[in-house]
Amino acid sequence: MKPFLERFKTVMKTGNESLKIPVFDPYNRVEETLHVNLSYISADTNLKNLHISGLSNYQVKQGKFMLVGLQIKVGFHWEEIATRSKYDINGTAANKYPIYGKGELVGIIKGLDVTCNLRMRPKGNKLQVSSITSTVNLKSLDLNVTGLYNNEKRSKEVSKKISEKAPEIIRKYPVQAGIIVSEITLKKVNQIIGNKSIKDLLDLIRP
Repeated sequence: MKPFLERFKTVMKTGNESLKIPVFDPYNRVEETLHVNLSYISADTNLKNLHISGLSNYQVKQGKFMLVGLQIKVGFHWEEIATRSKYDINGTAANKYPIYGKGELVGIIKGLDVTCNLRMRPKGNKLQVSSITSTVNLKSLDLNVTGLYNNEKRSKEVSKKISEKAPEIIRKYPVQAGIIVSEITLKKVNQIIGNKSIKDLLDLIRP
């Protein structure tokens, strides 16, 4: 499994038409919607002109495929991932504090560690990822957001606070942070695995 994950770095940059895998690095989307519903935050975010770079520059920490139970366990480390996007957000934090705004965001993530446990199930003669359980750890975040609360001064204050507090909160609640990662990646992973049979998958991950 690890050799496949190493080879997949190139596929992320170039895509693979025969395997129906799009380019993931850089990750460019005209529009994308993100729904977050956790114990401490609930929000709907619309992203436009989303750009993420550095996704293929990972170190493989773990890679294992288990035929019994149809599970995949993977672990990655990224030194740095950069993103920018226009956004429109509406939600609440701690069930009482409103979150709203429309503007632009630029973020640099450093020292990101992600582990995922993927469970698959047959769907017809193909495979589908039914669930992903993830944990996340983060060394640092540099976030700059405009338009929060329609107030630029407050946007700067909130950006600074999130940059300072997010790594600490994620270290304290790695599973909760992993829920967001799992929701985002489930659809993307099914784009890669969802049209494959067990034989296709085994052929794909063999050295």
